[in-house]
Amino acid sequence: MALFKFSFLLLFLLVYNCNRDKEPNFVYDFQGIYFYASPDLSSKIIKRIPFASVVIVKEIREDGWHKLTSNGINGYSFSPNIKNTLPELFLYVDSLDGLIIYEKPSEKSKILDTLVHKSRLKILEIDQTEGKNKKLSWALVEGANQIGYARLDYLSNEPKSYFFSIVKPKGQLLRSKPGNNSPILASLPMNLIGEILEKSAELESISNKKGYWFRTDYKGKMGWIFSSYTVTSEDRKYLEDRDYIRNEEWFMRYMDSVNKVEPYYFTEKELNNSKKDVFEQGNFEIFYIRYSYADDDCTVSNISKIVFRNKITNLSYSIQGLYSEDLIALDKPFPNTIYTRYESCHCCCPDTGNLLYFILEDSIVYIHYKAQNLQANCLYGPIEGVELERENRFSSKGETIFMNLRLPICEWDPNPEKIEIKPVGFAHNLFAVLRKEKNKILVEKFYDKGVPDIYKDEWENALPNYEVSGKFK
Repeated sequence: MALFKFSFLLLFLLVYNCNRDKEPNFVYDFQGIYFYASPDLSSKIIKRIPFASVVIVKEIREDGWHKLTSNGINGYSFSPNIKNTLPELFLYVDSLDGLIIYEKPSEKSKILDTLVHKSRLKILEIDQTEGKNKKLSWALVEGANQIGYARLDYLSNEPKSYFFSIVKPKGQLLRSKPGNNSPILASLPMNLIGEILEKSAELESISNKKGYWFRTDYKGKMGWIFSSYTVTSEDRKYLEDRDYIRNEEWFMRYMDSVNKVEPYYFTEKELNNSKKDVFEQGNFEIFYIRYSYADDDCTVSNISKIVFRNKITNLSYSIQGLYSEDLIALDKPFPNTIYTRYESCHCCCPDTGNLLYFILEDSIVYIHYKAQNLQANCLYGPIEGVELERENRFSSKGETIFMNLRLPICEWDPNPEKIEIKPVGFAHNLFAVLRKEKNKILVEKFYDKGVPDIYKDEWENALPNYEVSGKFK
């Protein structure tokens, strides 16, 4: 009897493990995933497995590689985006400019319709034709009683909201239609924050101010305002911060904690028809790539990129979602650092900034960091927010960066033409210290304490801000 129970248990475990190997997973990456011949990004690519395809997990390795099979094809994929539920085949228009639906997967084909942002589309098929940058560009979609092709670049998993804040002292008029002569529905006060439901297609000029018309809802009235005296953002809280809510979180945007650069699927085929510079720092090769696209081409996802490749593991790393990232300086302020300037989007309100990378032994980390010392400014009109007063110093001996930031107090000027105004004082101070210790980057922050006593001597003896001008600027 005992032998029978043992045999039955053994049979159950064998059947369970066998069935578990056949549990289906689905590809969640809209660009699909690559099957490699071996767990190495430099090995041969067997095939791209499309979005929503069924894959079976055969093995999960400790280094992040998965051994998979799909329709009889076996291969390896590094940390694939797969789940055991069928993905929702619906996407949303995330471009404020709307989305054009074409008859064929080409911008030269007939235009069938233009859909406003947040429109919900059913994805019928994703075209598997690769673009020059090895990305899939088109999907066959159904929406608003129309079936046609749309670019994947302007679609997202969740509906994306855009907001405005009125910065004109006299407020803005809400009109029934786009146009300065259409009936007035209401007067919207300065500092009002609202959601942009639609954006007009054509740029207009009113009273020497260029802008678009935004459709919005105000106290149950649906109408249009002119964009010239508004600030826009995807982040409502950012617009709320423009009212100068004084808290430490406001400063965190300017001195982030350390972020780790994520893995990136990189092959040197990506360098075809592009300019590149290659450098070595520590265990990494750095590729500075400039693609051969026109600067005013809004259809491409990026025109320049920084890619790091580990010479030992052959794994690559890069920040995704940036339209451009340009190399400014190497080894400044310390060895094994890289200073860059990025632009996160194009043909829209640009989000720009600077990154400082640290090349560690086996990884790449970065912070958002402006090297230049800056005077404080209050910025109004179509220009967003405030400019912090910033003084940077560094110590090459201890590989330490000191940042002394001050948040200005701004008062509105009655002259609506002025967009840069000197502050009347300062509300808050943030003193930050970034120090490299062995294979780590440590950050300390002191809120409203001035220069803390424990760092006064180091601050006084630190060097002034370094120049970032050089070969790549």
